Amino acid sequence: MTEILARLTAPSAYRYASCEILEDYGRQLRELIAYIKQPRTTADIATAAEFLLDNLDPSLHSASYLFVLHAEIKNHSTKYSKHPPDVLQPGQRLWSKAVECLSVFDPVQVRYAGYEWRQLIELVAQAAQATSKTFLAVQVIKNAILRLDPSSSTFTSTHVLFAKICLSTKSYRHALPVLDKTMCYLPPDTVQCPRVGHGGLLCSEHESNASYITFCSGLSANLTHRDHLEYFLYGAMIYMALKDWDRALHFLSIVISCPVTNAVSMIMIQGYKKWLLVSLLGKGRVVTPPEIISPHVMKVYQSMTLPYRSLACAFENGDVKILQAEIDAGQKIWAADHNMGLVVQTIRALRRSVIVRLGKTFSALATLDVGPRIASFPVSAAELEALISSMLMSEGLGSTLLHSQSHDRHTMLRFQVERTPRSIREGAIQFLIDLENRSLSTLACKIDQSNHDLGLTSEQLQFIRRAKNSAELGYQKGGMTFSDDTVNQDIDEDIMGDH
Repeated sequence: MTEILARLTAPSAYRYASCEILEDYGRQLRELIAYIKQPRTTADIATAAEFLLDNLDPSLHSASYLFVLHAEIKNHSTKYSKHPPDVLQPGQRLWSKAVECLSVFDPVQVRYAGYEWRQLIELVAQAAQATSKTFLAVQVIKNAILRLDPSSSTFTSTHVLFAKICLSTKSYRHALPVLDKTMCYLPPDTVQCPRVGHGGLLCSEHESNASYITFCSGLSANLTHRDHLEYFLYGAMIYMALKDWDRALHFLSIVISCPVTNAVSMIMIQGYKKWLLVSLLGKGRVVTPPEIISPHVMKVYQSMTLPYRSLACAFENGDVKILQAEIDAGQKIWAADHNMGLVVQTIRALRRSVIVRLGKTFSALATLDVGPRIASFPVSAAELEALISSMLMSEGLGSTLLHSQSHDRHTMLRFQVERTPRSIREGAIQFLIDLENRSLSTLACKIDQSNHDLGLTSEQLQFIRRAKNSAELGYQKGGMTFSDDTVNQDIDEDIMGDH
């Protein structure tokens, strides 16, 4: 056992400054993985797994620790014919080992044991779900995602799992550190990543985490278009629960604007239904859809969401009675689509919108004049005042109710006009301009890197344009010639089929 332990602890998680040491460190890790995967070594590790776990440091020997931990989990799964085994459930010995490993692992060593890292995350989620304690896995998975990739800019299968369990456990705010990150990359299916640091070493510094988070690395399972849609739909639903309508609308815009050829996914249709409701709740109107949505897709959306469009029309007309009638008429539809909570909120959103519009026209108005505009049925003066008071306190509209000492005069709703000092306005505008400049600079860097990875340099594009009509191009490409139709041809496979 001492010999195996010495081999497993040989490569430790230290920072190396020179390229030569990096190459040596990468070689050690590759040799370690090859050694562990030998059949004889695998059998020896399985026999001594408990001893090895107690003598390995998961922060220094992360790759070795992952393999040994999986060997111990497999031992118990085989012994008790249960996967994941009870010993991996929350509160048990292997649960604490797994949580510790995912909390302190070395991100560089894990790049060489990506499959084992991802499989451990999935096992932790399964073990927590088996005991109806899924919430315990939320923090563990969140920390693991951000420890591997602090920018969380590469989309992986772990992101989908994390968003799903956050939504199912109502851990909405726990999801924000991951959801608030900007996704820039999809993991490539091969390791054709020339920009991976010193000589293509996994342990070196990387300009993009997509250089080592690939499908073949095991850090992510193979992804489909459905995974992409589900992540952003789950994320939008989390933002809806937090009433962050702008972010929810952004995530839903990604869902409904995914490219399609013929069929439109039901996930996209459900996303469009929610997009209509969220735009009403967040903007007070149906916002303009993203321009990249094709007319064909828009026709499908409109034909499949007629009740929602009728409800949106009633909302934009500002008639509370008609809106309430539309809500009542479509009770079964909203319930079947799991949108009842959003639909019910449109009444309150319309009332708020009505008061805001009145404040732009009047400086003060009697509450009895406001009542017919915000109530769907006749209410008493006391009920009306209570309704308006509740809205003023919860919505932060900046208006006040003035009660007269005379019983002959009605309560007045006074609208306050906010006057922001010019210096504050200019400072806020300058801050937004600086923020947009930083965002554009980041986007430009990402575009340049993507163009480089795709081989879309200016020299290559100029060569293609010059050689497009040349017969030599076909000879150099093995008889293939390029034309505008070839470069811009549509994808034959229907990547957005019904599910």
